[in-house]
Amino acid sequence: MTDQSMDLFLQLSAALISATTSARSSVVAIRAPHSFSLSGTLWRHDLVVASEQVFPKADAAEVVRADGAAIRARVAGRDPGTNVVALQLESPIEFDRPEPADPALGALVLALAADAGGAPMVRLGIVRSLGPAWHSRRGGQLDRRIALDLDLSPLRATRPIPTSSRSAAPGK
Repeated sequence: MTDQSMDLFLQLSAALISATTSARSSVVAIRAPHSFSLSGTLWRHDLVVASEQVFPKADAAEVVRADGAAIRARVAGRDPGTNVVALQLESPIEFDRPEPADPALGALVLALAADAGGAPMVRLGIVRSLGPAWHSRRGGQLDRRIALDLDLSPLRATRPIPTSSRSAAPGK
C-alpha cells in the first residue's frame, strides 16, 4: 500500500470509529421472557424500538445498556405491519441521538447491534438500492424502501444505521 492509500484507509477507519462511537449509546440489548437476546434502538430517552416479528408475545422486558445496567420496560405497542415493537422504559436513558439523514445509493452504512450483555457490535455495508413508499406484506405503510448490501441477522433486525456522514436512521 502506498503512503497515500494508507492515509485514505486510516482516514476511513477513523471516520467509521467516530460514527460507531457516536451511535453506540443508542443501541441496547433486550431480554424478554422465553426469548433469545435481541437488540433495540433508543428512539427517545424513554422508548426503545425493536423488531416486532422476533419479539416474543410478552408484556415486559429488560433493556441492557452498553455499561451492563439493566432497566425494566413494558410493551407500549406493537405494529406487525411495519415490524415495530415499542418498549416504554421505567426510567429514561441518556443518549446522543444522531441526526437523521437521507440515504444515498452507494453510501457506506454501519449497522449496530448489542450482544446479550449490552456490548455494541457493528457491521459495515453499503446502500444497495432505494425506492419510494411501499406497503409491507403485512399491510404496513413504510415511507421509503432502503435495501442494504449487508447480512442482517433476524435476531438483530432493528438498529441505527449511521451513514458515512455520521447520521443515523432506523434500518432493517
